[in-house]
Amino acid sequence: FVISNVSWSESRTLVQPKLTLRAVETVIEKNRLIVNGMLQNNNPFVVREASMNAIAVDIKGLFVNASKTTLQRAAPFTETPFKIVMPLTPEEAALVDPKRTKVFADGER
Repeated sequence: FVISNVSWSESRTLVQPKLTLRAVETVIEKNRLIVNGMLQNNNPFVVREASMNAIAVDIKGLFVNASKTTLQRAAPFTETPFKIVMPLTPEEAALVDPKRTKVFADGER
């Protein structure tokens, strides 16, 4: 077995999975920021691991806290529920504006 004519590519040129977040809701309950939503895998391939990330900010848009959750094996063209639970101190809970929480996803093939 011989490998020849190897062609290397930069990782940024490879196709990144197309993931969409839908029906995202963010609330504060008992000093926790809770983000619920649906992750859509819009690809014809399995996404081995998807990461949903939340960044909590105050009314001025300044960073307060962050958290994430991961999902293993998102099947092609499917939708999967996710939940991010972010513990907050009482001081952070008083500052956070749930409507301004930034939520995004990325994944690996």
